[in-house]
Amino acid sequence: MQVLRNSSGYLLKLLPRFSDAYKVMDVLAEHEQWSRSEITKLQLDKINKIWHHAITHVPYYRELFRERNLPREFESLSEYVSSLPVLEKTTVRSGMLLSEIPRPGSWHYTSGSTGTPLAFYREREAELEMMHCQYRYRALWGVDIFDRMVWFGQITYFPPGFLRWVAKLREPVEDFLTNRVRFPADRLGKTHLRRYLQEIKNFNPVLIYGNCSAIYLLALEALESGTSIDSLELVVLTQE
Repeated sequence: MQVLRNSSGYLLKLLPRFSDAYKVMDVLAEHEQWSRSEITKLQLDKINKIWHHAITHVPYYRELFRERNLPREFESLSEYVSSLPVLEKTTVRSGMLLSEIPRPGSWHYTSGSTGTPLAFYREREAELEMMHCQYRYRALWGVDIFDRMVWFGQITYFPPGFLRWVAKLREPVEDFLTNRVRFPADRLGKTHLRRYLQEIKNFNPVLIYGNCSAIYLLALEALESGTSIDSLELVVLTQE
């Protein structure tokens, strides 16, 4: 992996959230050389580990396990997929998916662009695994963890109460330390787009990540104005 190239990178490598990222990314790189059968076995082992916890400590899956007489351990990925129903938003909102013995983690909220913001709890282990996979994907394109990044998305929904102030204070600090600049995906008039392009060009990002509609409109404005971002290595489209 590339060495960290800035002071904020060295600082963040000391934090638990990032301390093992490069080691895990090396493991993921090794997994990419595995055979299909080896990868399938790893996926099945992880699913069965989660499933055992779910049928023991999560009300929704415990009831599903009893009602459908499901196995305590799946023998294949296809058996798992065919046995469990697709989750509906009402089920997520019901709270029946929460574990009775929660592990360390944090609450997250959707933007609410399609209705009421949806709250969900993500364990720390799952958060780290998701981040490591993102970092490994970016590394395939030559993008390091702490390279400059532009993020386009809906304005962040903050939870009510004390957590709201904690989140509002934490977000800009994390953005600063990770070389990240945010732009709202719901302010896309020509004046906004021109300003974003100039700020992005001055920032010299390696990665642009976010809402595909916003980035598409930004690209059209760049073509029309003849603006190029020479530092850019990767664009990741998401959400839609």
